[in-house]
Amino acid sequence: MQHIVYYIYAMSSSHQKGGSRSKQNIQKEDVIQAVVIADSFNNRFAPLTCTTPRALLPLVNAPILDYTLECLGNAGVQEVILFCSSHADKIKEHVKKSKWNEASTPMTVNIIVSEDCSSLGDAMRDIDAKGIIRGDFVLLHGDLVSNAQLLPILEWHKKIQKQDKGAVMTLVYTSASPGHKLRSPEEEVVIALDGQSNRILFHQRVGGMGKVSFPLEMLLSSERVEVWHDVLDPGIAICSPAVPPLFSDNFDFQSVDDLVRDLLVNEEVLTSTMYCHRLRGEYAARVLAPRFYHAISRDIIHRWTFPLVPDGCVSQDLEPYMFLRNYIYKQKNVSVAKGCNLQEDVVIGFGTTVGEKSELARCVIGRNCKIGTNVSLTDCFIWDNVEIQNGCSVRFSIVSNNVILKEGVSLQGNCILGPNVQVEPGTSLKEMSVVSEAILQRRKNDFGDFKEQQFEKLGPKAYVYKPLEDSDLEEEGEDTEAKVKEWSRFHKLEVSSGEEEEEEDIEKDFREKDGLSNENSPIPDDTSIFFSEVLESLVRGVDEKLHYENLILEINSSRYAYNITVKEVNFLVVRSLLSIPQAKQEKQKSDKPKEKPSSQQLYTELASVFQYSMPILKNYIKNEEAQLDCLQAIEEHAVESAEFREIAMKMLHFLYDKDILAEDTLIKWYDDFEIDSEEAKHFYSKVTPFIHWLQEADEDSESD
Repeated sequence: MQHIVYYIYAMSSSHQKGGSRSKQNIQKEDVIQAVVIADSFNNRFAPLTCTTPRALLPLVNAPILDYTLECLGNAGVQEVILFCSSHADKIKEHVKKSKWNEASTPMTVNIIVSEDCSSLGDAMRDIDAKGIIRGDFVLLHGDLVSNAQLLPILEWHKKIQKQDKGAVMTLVYTSASPGHKLRSPEEEVVIALDGQSNRILFHQRVGGMGKVSFPLEMLLSSERVEVWHDVLDPGIAICSPAVPPLFSDNFDFQSVDDLVRDLLVNEEVLTSTMYCHRLRGEYAARVLAPRFYHAISRDIIHRWTFPLVPDGCVSQDLEPYMFLRNYIYKQKNVSVAKGCNLQEDVVIGFGTTVGEKSELARCVIGRNCKIGTNVSLTDCFIWDNVEIQNGCSVRFSIVSNNVILKEGVSLQGNCILGPNVQVEPGTSLKEMSVVSEAILQRRKNDFGDFKEQQFEKLGPKAYVYKPLEDSDLEEEGEDTEAKVKEWSRFHKLEVSSGEEEEEEDIEKDFREKDGLSNENSPIPDDTSIFFSEVLESLVRGVDEKLHYENLILEINSSRYAYNITVKEVNFLVVRSLLSIPQAKQEKQKSDKPKEKPSSQQLYTELASVFQYSMPILKNYIKNEEAQLDCLQAIEEHAVESAEFREIAMKMLHFLYDKDILAEDTLIKWYDDFEIDSEEAKHFYSKVTPFIHWLQEADEDSESD
């Protein structure tokens, strides 16, 4: 019989809570709790995680766990239960030195250690046995990066519970269209829900499946059923106190998916229901594998995760960064030689030196690193105390602490170098993990025999690391080759046409195996989805008089989710504003035929919408090019709407008076106007008097 030893460490448990409720006598059941699972229970970041937990790996020079705790702290969580198994001593030491152990912090971090925990299910059973859950709580993972406000979701969950006593969980998702850089084939999910209550009716991980079958009784159980596939699962759930006992009663539950599956199909627990919430305008993603590490790092640098950004001091022990043009961040005491080219998206830590004629693009460099001359760093991550000598080239790779790359070394892509590795001069590596010494790893298989790790020597302190095969994956019948391609690649590297054809053949075989046909499954138009989301946000903003900064954040998040260009954003934001009256009219449920508003009514409503949205317009329409995008949107809307054509001149005059459209830009647009239809000709004639008035005013000012 195996013995399990538990340790409970309380951080900052003796001090009084801060914030707006610091002077209140908070009852135990009122404390907002969160359970953070610090272990990943896989080896996707090996060999980096052989000695360090994934939660403490540096992400843009700050431990991943700090992003998770900062998210909870910003959201108003008061108590965190941090559950860990492997490398627990390092997590305890990190939390002990963090700001969350100070007397002034409003959030308590309690660390629970189980030495024999191998899944989220085991963790939930341990937590249930200790009886430390006092009410509804937030469940998430220690590799989460998010700026989501969780308390409104928790309040929504509690409101649902008053209406549905069986509601045990609310799963949180964020928008991400198919093909999004943060979507993973392993995590692909299809959800069907009641369109009125958001109760989950169907939930399935589809992976590489090409077909999904929905039960007929599910489709008949609700007046309106919505199906979601354009979502990303960040691993956030709002749970009732009934969730841990459900894991305790079912020892075969290893994950939240197991619980969800059972609640949906098991007749004995049909009284338990689940709901889902979709984040809009907020960021949430897990650092699941190296390619997500790369993508999320770029998002942090590009400030999609604000306020969790490099110059936001996510970690207490970090020196503040200077935020410069082209998303360049530098700490103090950084030395960059003349002739060095910092292109874009570069983060450089304290005490680092960069030699002459070196080129850096889309990379993060840690503290106290020495970068030589003529070094090329592209889409890579250099951790602390690394020495990269002259003439080296590193791309799409992770280089861990205390590594030395000697002169002329080339890391061509998909390389992970563990701590203390030394690569000999002139060595070229590609798609390879390297460790500093041949540490023997052993794993017992299903027959009780041990497998031993084999190492290929590259140098005195460089050995090729290959993880032991996982029998669980083999039993599940997963496509190992496709999985290696998926999880080892940070990004789509430049490949030869032959390699592209080979990958397409693999993907085609994989799809055909599951009956997938691209011909019958067209990819949604991301631009249309973006337009509909922006229109929905602006309609809600106008109705509820939301603060313009929140709406800008939603628009920017949707732009990020669907990879929309700046030009398209300018155009579609204006089109959305022009479409609000029609959208509001269509939203009104009435059996009576809808009467079209008069021209004066339409102008009055649009003037009110644009007046309210003026800060949003000024945020996007900043220069001549953006003004031309705005005019193109007005032009196309006028061609499609006869009612708007009648008031188009008034709207141009309105935007001119508000300094959104400049005189020179209006005249230039008018001179270049192309009449290609009767509607365009009509619109052109309608705005001509206003343009002539501008031209005459311009001539008068010149004569004066």
